[in-house]
Amino acid sequence: MDEQSLQQKERELKVLESNLEVREADLNLRETRAQMGIENTINRQEFLRRAIEVGSTAYQKLDCLKIEGGARGMLDYKVFEHLGKLIDTAAIKLNEELSK
Repeated sequence: MDEQSLQQKERELKVLESNLEVREADLNLRETRAQMGIENTINRQEFLRRAIEVGSTAYQKLDCLKIEGGARGMLDYKVFEHLGKLIDTAAIKLNEELSK
């Protein structure tokens, strides 16, 4: 794979990382609303389920992109680590909601 292809893959990963940050901000906003009682428990559970689903799908797509492109490095690690933490956080919060 040539340098230009690697740079393109890196740009694509940066866009995906930016999208994840936007989704994380949305998750935080919804979490705040839920804590304030603005959203009911059912909506919160559905949101957390959807967050896990979207996160898992993104993780799979990024993993395929990484394998196909062969683009390695700190960016890959940070994106995967960040996404993994978001999925884990949503799963823990969903479990807490279901336990109520």
